[in-house]
Amino acid sequence: EFVIVLPEVGDPCQAATLAQNVILAVSEPFLIDEHGISISTSVGITIAPSHGSKVEELLTYADLALYQAKFDGRHRHCLFT
Repeated sequence: EFVIVLPEVGDPCQAATLAQNVILAVSEPFLIDEHGISISTSVGITIAPSHGSKVEELLTYADLALYQAKFDGRHRHCLFT
């Protein structure tokens, strides 16, 4: 797992666009010892201060959104609500 922090995101659509770009980039197939490998990723999104202002709180909510994205079928993003 990893975290991407975007300073001064005013519109959740900006975060969603970045999330979709990350998902597409990670899913590009690649070769290891002549074996085709492809992976997928899911992304959970929180927006400060709408979802909180403490780091621990934002990470918890991002994790919950991530679990929802996985539950919804993986290879997607989900905004915490």
